Amino acid sequence: ADNVNSKFNVAYLINIKKYQYLGFDISPEMISVAKSKFPEYQFLVRDVMHGIEGKYSLILAVYGQINHFGLDEWSKIISKNLWESGSFYSVIYADTKNPDIAYENGKHQIFTENEIRSKMNEIGVEYTLHGFSFPFDPDMDSNELFEYQVCRMYSGDLMNCKYWILEGKSPR
Repeated sequence: ADNVNSKFNVAYLINIKKYQYLGFDISPEMISVAKSKFPEYQFLVRDVMHGIEGKYSLILAVYGQINHFGLDEWSKIISKNLWESGSFYSVIYADTKNPDIAYENGKHQIFTENEIRSKMNEIGVEYTLHGFSFPFDPDMDSNELFEYQVCRMYSGDLMNCKYWILEGKSPR
């Protein structure tokens, strides 16, 4: 069975079957919300900074989780808990100095592109880093916004993005 270390909405968005999903969050309140929205899925209150047990074929960390617990801890989780043929996906708040874009909170870390690349190379994973931001253009419909984002995401442009998507495969 797959395991997803992520926020509850990811199960719905990527159609993971209930027997394939195990969600973790440090917040009992978020676990309660997740269970009320998706009662057929399994969720545990767990601080992944203290480690997780088991091997998983898919590990997700979305919207600030890596900024919260850091690249060192994320690399330990990938190295220890990802099956040999497994994949990981992360959404990281980008390193930007624009206060309208940056994720700023004294308890969270912002990483540079070079820091992320260095850590992924250190643990020997195959990875790709994409930029991710939707423009705020009231003249664009949802299809145009999506098309713009897909083009931008795969262009290699990381500048002025609100998020970076880090995707990869298990350590070599």
